[in-house]
Amino acid sequence: MKHISSLSDPKLVSSDSEHVSPWWASVREALLKATGNVAAYIGAVVARSVSVIMAASFSVEHRKASGDKKNCNDKDNEESGESDWESVSLDLEHWNLLVKQLEDILMLNILLKSQPYGKAVVKDVNISIETLLNGGQGSVTDLVAVWAVSVGLEPEVLSSFLSAEDTDDISVPQKFLDDKSDSRSLNIVKGLLNEVRKKFPHSLNHD
Repeated sequence: MKHISSLSDPKLVSSDSEHVSPWWASVREALLKATGNVAAYIGAVVARSVSVIMAASFSVEHRKASGDKKNCNDKDNEESGESDWESVSLDLEHWNLLVKQLEDILMLNILLKSQPYGKAVVKDVNISIETLLNGGQGSVTDLVAVWAVSVGLEPEVLSSFLSAEDTDDISVPQKFLDDKSDSRSLNIVKGLLNEVRKKFPHSLNHD
């Protein structure tokens, strides 16, 4: 990633406190549309680190080229560090938001691929940040509802999982359990639903 970005125009890759890097913005745009959630998340984390390092490096080089040479004393080091941080702060905010969104999407995707009874064939759902944003608040609700129907998760069980404040206190009614494997699988799904609800509280509020 660092090698690829180093081949681009430094003016496009670097950023300052008031502008984002056009090059990194295009990378974020691609990750925003990516449906490979694991790869997109890893890519975003790596790209964020590289962008911060490169932006700080370009900032130092720019000061040197401008003849702004500072003595290496403690005060100058502190000022330099603050300046470097400010120069990447705006891009970093965009990266942090993207990484957080990808974390949320990744957890949702794990839930949508889970099989509470270990029998149903779960259809792959290609989701990205872009598709969820375009779909609006109800898109997550729809995805979870379709998944629950496809895996045969009873409405009573789903409702109990989503309505409880503490999912550890929920016990699945015996009539929904065929064997111990069902119990273990449902407990996993219960935990996943709880995590997804935390990440999408408005979409999965139980009314």
